Amino acid sequence: MQVLVATVISICLVAFGVVITTSPATAGLWTSNALGTVALFAAILITGTAIRHHRKRP
Repeated sequence: MQVLVATVISICLVAFGVVITTSPATAGLWTSNALGTVALFAAILITGTAIRHHRKRP
């Protein structure tokens, strides 16, 4: 996966995590907090994997 694509996906996941955990309709629910946490964790994994693969290329 290219770093640029991974960065865009990660930005979208972070924005989703922020919106789901801070919107008035879902704020404070354990499910929205768990979903936001999973989104942020996925963003970290996707970005890290893309950077690692980018560094291994000759």
